[in-house]
Amino acid sequence: MADSKLCLMAIFAHPDDEAFGPAGTIAKYTRLGIKVALLTATRGEAGMTGGLPINGPAELGKVREKELQCSCRALGIDPCRILSYPDGGVARADATELEGQMVAFIREQQPQVIVTFGPDGISRHPDHMAVSRLATAAFNSAGDAARFPEHLQQGLSPHRPSKLYYVALPRSLVERFGMELASTPDDSISAVIDISAQIETKVAALKCHRTQAADYNSFLEMGLEQHHMNKEYYVLHRSTLSRPRGVEDDLFAGLR
Repeated sequence: MADSKLCLMAIFAHPDDEAFGPAGTIAKYTRLGIKVALLTATRGEAGMTGGLPINGPAELGKVREKELQCSCRALGIDPCRILSYPDGGVARADATELEGQMVAFIREQQPQVIVTFGPDGISRHPDHMAVSRLATAAFNSAGDAARFPEHLQQGLSPHRPSKLYYVALPRSLVERFGMELASTPDDSISAVIDISAQIETKVAALKCHRTQAADYNSFLEMGLEQHHMNKEYYVLHRSTLSRPRGVEDDLFAGLR
């Protein structure tokens, strides 16, 4: 299968999740000509302002949308779609409605691989955990014609993605840097992507999120720019392919 026929989809909760999470992986694949589509559930209007003179949540949401667009340009993501659910309220949203919107995006973009949060959401943010649950459901529903049949009237046919990965942090890394984040046992990591050639691009994406400067400065201080964090980690949660032997170094392993 030609790389131009491949598609990776990322499903996250807030602007900046793509940068703090799989940015290096995304940049690696877009450079190879693989399409990357991003779905973000909220505009992040409940986040930090980075000391900028921002007048309330509505204005912050608009600023963070522009920051996300900047990050997507840096990483080569296209398309980037925001669903505009309330920041901090994803878990209280109509689950069927939100799953349906995720399924519609999957059917529209037809990715082979989807990446999202694991059940712990890395930071344990309720929005992250809700997105994990609903993106997992959408992965399972997208290929089932009986789920959301109204999509057929919109010209969207069922599509079954091949692989669903959860973004993860190995326990040894979390302990090394003293991070207050959820971790995954090292021997449960399914894929390790070398992003050493994409460090500068990942940093550029992070710096697009000016309002989140405190977070990204802390992240950079942990060693990203010094190449101490030159890998991104994943757990393969679902696959229609044969389970790989050992740890993968390519999320599209078995698909090209």
